Amino acid sequence: MSQADVVAPSARPTLTALLSCWPVVCQVDGERSLSAPEDSLESPALAVVTAGPLWVRFANAEPERLESGDLIVTHETDSADILSHVADDLSASNGFWRPDDLSSSPGLLVVRLECIGTQFAPGLMPRPFVIRSPGSADRALSSSLLEIVRLGVAAPVANAAATALYLHVIQQHLQAKPRDVQMLAGLFDSEIGPVVAALLQSPAQDWTVESLADVGDMSRSAFARKFRDLMGAAPIDFLVEVRMWLAARLLKQPSRDLKSIAREAGYQSPAAFSVAFKRWSGETPSDYRRRG
Repeated sequence: MSQADVVAPSARPTLTALLSCWPVVCQVDGERSLSAPEDSLESPALAVVTAGPLWVRFANAEPERLESGDLIVTHETDSADILSHVADDLSASNGFWRPDDLSSSPGLLVVRLECIGTQFAPGLMPRPFVIRSPGSADRALSSSLLEIVRLGVAAPVANAAATALYLHVIQQHLQAKPRDVQMLAGLFDSEIGPVVAALLQSPAQDWTVESLADVGDMSRSAFARKFRDLMGAAPIDFLVEVRMWLAARLLKQPSRDLKSIAREAGYQSPAAFSVAFKRWSGETPSDYRRRG
């Protein structure tokens, strides 16, 4: 891994700001045993190997052996095939394998991932990856999640634990391989990088294309063109997306009222915020919050 592919310490506050409004909602799907000859893992998902070994194979890659405690993250739209034996035909795009002679079935704890919003979903999701022999923080978080699920604790608590694990896993992955996420390309540009940082760290500010161009020390036209080329959207469209990511996360907190959420997302009134949120998500903030 080249030094240029690692997030520099100066860029880590921006990564932290991105993760604070990361537009992915975690829903614990439950623990499952791979006792059937064939099963499937619906993607996108985070999976904790609860009993191994098993093998995972992503597209154009060799099968990888995983043990208990290892983690799998996939943001692919296709489902992953789970097989109870090593198949002769390894042509499936994704799959899990284990030997025939195991005395007990391997198992997974599966967390479904829902990306909220649509414009940046493909550019935000990294390629599928695994974490073998996870660090102490990952192990502690995954163990806590597994215990919560096995104790039958209420779903919101389990989902919160899953979110903590997922965000920590994503943070570690992006610090090591930020170029896995297309949208983070802007962070590596000397002119656009400071603008992306400013938008993520202060989304409620009354930004204009002109004021953003000033942050990047560029002319308005050159900035707008370069931002779109790197980020795949106009600067103000990206700002709206960041505000909506933040608002969607805040709406999941029952203690937050609509007025304070609107203000933190950069809107002067709950009515203006509600119109913008419905245009973005297809439902009102109240409906989104009730849906859980």
